[in-house]
Amino acid sequence: MRLACVLVLLATGTANADRMPVLSLGGAVDMRFHGQTWDHAANKDEDPSVFGDTRLTLAFEDRPMPMLPRGVVAAQGRLVPELFVGAALGERLGEAYAGAGVRGELALASWKMRTSMYVAARGLVIGSPRDAAGEFALGQYILLRGATRFGWEGGAVVRPRDRQGGHGLDAIARLYVGWSI
Repeated sequence: MRLACVLVLLATGTANADRMPVLSLGGAVDMRFHGQTWDHAANKDEDPSVFGDTRLTLAFEDRPMPMLPRGVVAAQGRLVPELFVGAALGERLGEAYAGAGVRGELALASWKMRTSMYVAARGLVIGSPRDAAGEFALGQYILLRGATRFGWEGGAVVRPRDRQGGHGLDAIARLYVGWSI
């Protein structure tokens, strides 16, 4: 977790007065594959455990690009630090988690819409044993008005060692809404 926080600070550079806090609330479906070895978990020898997931994310973003005149399109690359908390709730198991990460975004604006596509790397701690995990995601959001957005992402969580001494691989599909605060 400390390494993830250091990486976020290094990747985002100096403080930027134009950054604004954006709060997002999302829900996800999480399929968890578990095994005593990576090979066993990756080969899906058993049915996965299905979890419902909710997450609250605080990101520090650059101001949104403005709508542009007809026929004009602009693009901008950005790095966005994130802090988040959430919970995964299954049939027999529920786990809270917290973490930090960074998104590399490609923001696009035109006369019709504004959107951003991103790749994210996140570090998190899960549950009371504070298992360390890494999350990697691809996503996109559409800006509706101001900084209000609707987004989706797909990702994978890799847990090197869980409370039972095994390995976990999660596949996650998430929808979220966000707004500036």
